[in-house]
Amino acid sequence: ALILIIIVSRRFIILTNLINKADKAQTSTNYYIKSESYLNGKIVISEEYNKDKTSLNKLKIYYIDNSSKNIKYITYKNDIDELYLTNNPNQNSKSIMEKELLVSFLNYSLIFKTPFDKLSFSLTNTIQNVTLDGKDCYLIKIQNTEKFIDAETGLVIKFIDNNKNEVIDYHYEFNTVTDQDVARPDTSGYVSID
Repeated sequence: ALILIIIVSRRFIILTNLINKADKAQTSTNYYIKSESYLNGKIVISEEYNKDKTSLNKLKIYYIDNSSKNIKYITYKNDIDELYLTNNPNQNSKSIMEKELLVSFLNYSLIFKTPFDKLSFSLTNTIQNVTLDGKDCYLIKIQNTEKFIDAETGLVIKFIDNNKNEVIDYHYEFNTVTDQDVARPDTSGYVSID
């Protein structure tokens, strides 16, 4: 019983530390996030630049078996300007873009609604120390998924769903975005999204 208490307490403390670090990282007003996901014959690459109250997001969807279906989206927001653009006039639905973004950025960090949920998770799941791309991480397996969480930031850097055969890689940078990175984008070749 004592060994079980020690193991569960260790897991609970690790989860608490990771969540606190992720919460702190997500309050940043200057960050760059890139995700690359692979699912159902398509590659989705999303880049988000944020500096203070200005954001620029570029979303590219590549279809492996049909390059003519490839789509690009751009969103840009600041205090006075808001743009929603696509390069494909036949795919100009904001809901499609938002759905793709939701898939890409769904797995930033661990989320538990209550301390009891976190304790229950600590009892029923394992947490392994691993190294991924030279970073110290924790590997958390939930049902048939795997989350590799950066020990330094508490953020997910790789998500694998073995049921869907999906892989999402994340890259984060903090306090590196310049005014030039969030400049109003060139709209040539794009149409406005309703």
